[in-house]
Order: sequence, then structure tokens, then C-alpha cells
Amino acid sequence: MNFKRVEITLNDGRRISCICYIVSSSDRGALIYTPSDRATRNFIRVAENEGRKLFGDHPVIVVPPTITYDAEERPNLPPYRFVGEFTSAPFDETKCWSTAIIVWYQGAPYPVIGEDVETAFRQIEWNTIANDEIVDL
Repeated sequence: MNFKRVEITLNDGRRISCICYIVSSSDRGALIYTPSDRATRNFIRVAENEGRKLFGDHPVIVVPPTITYDAEERPNLPPYRFVGEFTSAPFDETKCWSTAIIVWYQGAPYPVIGEDVETAFRQIEWNTIANDEIVDL
């Protein structure tokens, strides 16, 4: 199998990477909900819950999405939602890695971390949110 690890260096110099993420499209969203601040908060909360269901009970980081507004001034999230499990070097040398689930929204399905979200992604405060993990044998 051929795959490419998703990697990015945060503004503080920490390198984080992901080998498993889920992407979904909200193209149908306008047909099943009325865009509003409440709907946006609910979509983000659902993504956080789905992330924990898929990847386990890890801290969840939501990259602040760029909200656009329609002609009636209703807010809309970007059409593509990503949920991924990211890892990095551990904080404690006796641990194996640090990990967190990251949720982000962007305008296109590729690249995985698009230009429209890259700046906000690099500002993640990994050191204050992620947890160290250890392999229990």
C-alpha cells in the first residue's frame, strides 16, 4: 500500500503528523439545515464527538474555520470537514508520543491541509492541549 503521511510544522517549531484522517463534504448542508451560528456550533460539536468515536478519547483541537456568509448574511462553514488523529514527539521522555484529534474545515478536499487553513493550522497550541501516550504491553 502506498500512502503519504500528512505533516506540518507548527509556529513553535513542533512537527505533527497524521496517517489517518476522515474527510467529508457538506454540499448537501444547505438543503437540510438553515445556516446559523447555532448550526455552525452544532456541526463542530458533532465533528468533535465523531473524532473521539473514531480515534478514541483524546483531546480534540478545532482549527478555527473561515466562516463565509450568504446573501442573507447566514454563516456557512467551508464545504470540506477533516477529522484526523495527529501525533508528535512526547513531552515526557518516558512516554511514546503525544497525540490529539484535530478537526478542520477547508474549501477543497486536496491538499489535505489547504492553503486556506494552513496559517490557522500552524497556530495550534499543541503543548497546552495534546496528551502523552504510552504503549502498554
